[in-house]
Amino acid sequence: MTLLPKSLLEAVAQQIEEARAWWSRDREAGLAGVWMPNALSRKYRCGEESFEWFWLFPASKTAVDPATVGSAEAPEGIRRRHHLTMAFTTARSNAGHRGSGLGVVSPLNALVT
Repeated sequence: MTLLPKSLLEAVAQQIEEARAWWSRDREAGLAGVWMPNALSRKYRCGEESFEWFWLFPASKTAVDPATVGSAEAPEGIRRRHHLTMAFTTARSNAGHRGSGLGVVSPLNALVT
C-alpha cells in the first residue's frame, strides 16, 4: 500500500479500466489467470482469475509460463498474461521524468518501501 497524490487519481483510474479490459478479454478467451504461489493459490482458490489479483500494468502479449511446460495438465505449458517488466516501466518512467523538468531521475525501486 502507498499514498497516492490527488493529481494521479484520474490516471490511475484510467489504468485500472485498461487493466480490467485486458482481464475481461483474457477471461473470455479462456486464458489462465495470474500465477500465484502455492500457499496463496490454496488460500484464495479463485484468486488467479479474479480481477483483484490481476496486474495493474499487464503486458500486451501473453506468454507460456515456463514452469508449466511438460506438466500433466498442459504439456505444452499454460499461457498467461504477465506484468510489464521493471526495465520497461523504468524506461517509461525515466522518459516522463526527463520531460517533466524535475531534475535527477530516481530508479523506480526507490519509490517502493
